[in-house]
Amino acid sequence: MKRVGWLMLAGLMGIAGSAPAMADPNLFQHAGASLRVLEEKDYDNYQLIYSPMDYREAKLDDDVSGYIPAKLEEVSGNIKRYVYDYRAQDSALGVARDFEMKAQRAGFELVNQCDRELCGDAAAWKLYMSDRISQNGQNTYYRLARAAGASGKYLYVALFVADVNGKPRSVVHVVDTAAQRKYDGFSAAELRRMVVASGSVELKGVFFESGKSDILPASREALLEIKKSLDDGKYRYYIVGHTDSAGSAEINNRLSLQRAQAVVRYLENEFGSDVSRIEAKGIGALAPKASNATEEGRRLNRRVELVLR
Repeated sequence: MKRVGWLMLAGLMGIAGSAPAMADPNLFQHAGASLRVLEEKDYDNYQLIYSPMDYREAKLDDDVSGYIPAKLEEVSGNIKRYVYDYRAQDSALGVARDFEMKAQRAGFELVNQCDRELCGDAAAWKLYMSDRISQNGQNTYYRLARAAGASGKYLYVALFVADVNGKPRSVVHVVDTAAQRKYDGFSAAELRRMVVASGSVELKGVFFESGKSDILPASREALLEIKKSLDDGKYRYYIVGHTDSAGSAEINNRLSLQRAQAVVRYLENEFGSDVSRIEAKGIGALAPKASNATEEGRRLNRRVELVLR
């Protein structure tokens, strides 16, 4: 276990102390820990956690009470998730302290941390980190570190560790925000065919600034295909924004509408689209695509759709 933090971060920093690069999974293999899961998203949104999980009371009829972090930052990039099991003689505290020390030695800045009950509700952490961690709130630890990467972008490493059946288990997320988006969504012809056939289609490849309606530059290729799909002039559409259930209904409804409106403005201002046939709508968390009880479900629910009127 004592080598996991150093091997991981050595791989991130590069052999000769160069700018951080994505880790080789083989660097994680050693006697003290066993790798259970390795998952990767070439490019996706990720929520960085900067506060404990605090309980929020519902203030409106369509609000949901529950534990959420008071401070989040959403970034985009290449995402890798590692899940490790450790030996019985290891401890969750030891894993967290080892990570913290070796991250700092490798040039990473520790930007958030919490220990045990100060992390807040452990079940809520499962929604943001992984459903493979324990709900034992008495022995959980979180660390978030970052280092400057390519083009002034950051490389983030988030660690959450807890005891599972008497042994530590950690979830490590590596997020490279310097990664470039390669558009693999639908072509204009496919978008048109799908929306006519099914009535709606998710607009993949459209990304926004965290908690804002500002469209990220990586969205341009996807929006160009959307523009082309609307050029036939035969149909009328809604652009509909959706959010997950974190946060208040008022905030989610407003943000989802603003993001839908931003898409319409972008099509008009950047590509000269005739937007008289397009109307922006925002419905917050009222039409989830998946369960908001899991991290993956919440990610899927944050989306924008093209809907046939």
